[in-house]
Amino acid sequence: MFTSMKINLRHRLRTFVRRCPLISRVAKTCGKNLGLAALSSALVAASCNTARGPQDNGGSRQANPAVANGSGSPGPGGDAHANNGTPSPPAGDSGTAPAGGSGTGSGGSGPAAGGNVPKISGNPTNTFVAPEQHGNIWRFTFGDTVAEIDASAGASIQTFAYHGVNVLAASSWFRPSPQARYTWPPPPEIETAPFTPSLLNNVVTFTGAVSRTLGLQASKRVWADTADQTLNIEYTLTNRGSVAASWAPWEVSRVHPTGLTYFPEGKPINAKANVQGIGPLTVTTLAGVTWLDLQAASLNPGKYIVGRDGAEGWVAHVESGLVFIKSFVDTPPEQLGPGEGEIQLYTEAPPTSDKFLEVEDEGPMVAMAPGSSTSWTVHWRLRPLPSNQSATVGNAGLVQWTRGVLGVGAAVPAGP
Repeated sequence: MFTSMKINLRHRLRTFVRRCPLISRVAKTCGKNLGLAALSSALVAASCNTARGPQDNGGSRQANPAVANGSGSPGPGGDAHANNGTPSPPAGDSGTAPAGGSGTGSGGSGPAAGGNVPKISGNPTNTFVAPEQHGNIWRFTFGDTVAEIDASAGASIQTFAYHGVNVLAASSWFRPSPQARYTWPPPPEIETAPFTPSLLNNVVTFTGAVSRTLGLQASKRVWADTADQTLNIEYTLTNRGSVAASWAPWEVSRVHPTGLTYFPEGKPINAKANVQGIGPLTVTTLAGVTWLDLQAASLNPGKYIVGRDGAEGWVAHVESGLVFIKSFVDTPPEQLGPGEGEIQLYTEAPPTSDKFLEVEDEGPMVAMAPGSSTSWTVHWRLRPLPSNQSATVGNAGLVQWTRGVLGVGAAVPAGP
């Protein structure tokens, strides 16, 4: 009970500090001036995250294991690429298709690069931001946006803030999918354990240890580009086992439960249906766009999830006057893992835990021969909500504006 109280207090303090820009700046300044590096890092990295129990194979809900050095928060997230050596910086050309995206490993294939997500532009000599290292924390500052990654906690993203307002309620993590293929919690080598960072041309590569249970190794390349104001995460899964294996990348970002989430929906799929111990999360679909206003939802205590196929390779969440947009190569439903959704929304209602929302995206499942890899890239954007748009279910203007940010669609109509 005492441990639970400490975790809850730490979460509430960190959330309060992060959501108030002034206090956040004072806390950081005081931490530096007084030399309280360990305390500052703990406040940034601390998380209220308690792992979701097994969804697909039953079982009870458990807390994620503690990180070896006691800092950071448990996390998932993931992807892979077909380069097992030291990665080169991302391509510096521009266009209409994403750079990298879902790739092909030597033992499997993914969808070809394309879709509606703009390609990463710029090159490391003029538009890639030089990151700052503060102990285990790697910070990218581009424009009014700050992103922080904790190498000691699975290289999880701890902060994604605009003018000091962090849209993450806890962290953003990486896991392999399908979840049903391993016993909960996910392997610590992929989700929570320290990753080894290296820096080349303003791109930080975080490399994890090989999972003893799955034979998988995860790595992440992270860079920020001022050309399009993006944080870019290329996830890599490498099969270090002796037999072929099929896995998909899975990124999980925990946000506040008071916002509005929306994404274009694709084909009907039977994702996350009849999951033991978890109920269906009701969403609204209008004109091909799926919406969730979690604050307005009436939920009994418990766990809830919904999984859908996306249509354009993006999902957005509006919170505190900011729009958090994640974009990626659209994955055809037939390439998703069994029972998995390309976009998934998961929540728990009190008293099960403090209410929160996880915005999840998954890439294609790829068959990998021993020694081969697969990659998947997600681009993060954080923008102020336009004054002529409202965070309202069914707002077509908000959808068109989002497509405009991504370089897709026509002029933005006024919101209701």
